[in-house]
Amino acid sequence: MSEWMSAALILVLSVVLTYFFCLRPMKQGWCAAVKTDPVITAQSGPDADAEIRRLRDEISALRAAESGSANLPGARQTYPGGH
Repeated sequence: MSEWMSAALILVLSVVLTYFFCLRPMKQGWCAAVKTDPVITAQSGPDADAEIRRLRDEISALRAAESGSANLPGARQTYPGGH
């Protein structure tokens, strides 16, 4: 077998193995790289959803304050000229 044939065989095998062991499980929703821990899954219930909503609201408020479109209590005001 010539050198380019073995290189082509390695390439084809790597693509096939990547598909079967990485891409196909991810498409089907059961990726082997990400282990689902029942304890973590149980903890990420309604409390985690509420925390995510709170953090998203805080981020949007900070972005609005940074762009100058909202006045938050305690937010630093910036003025032209850096004063």
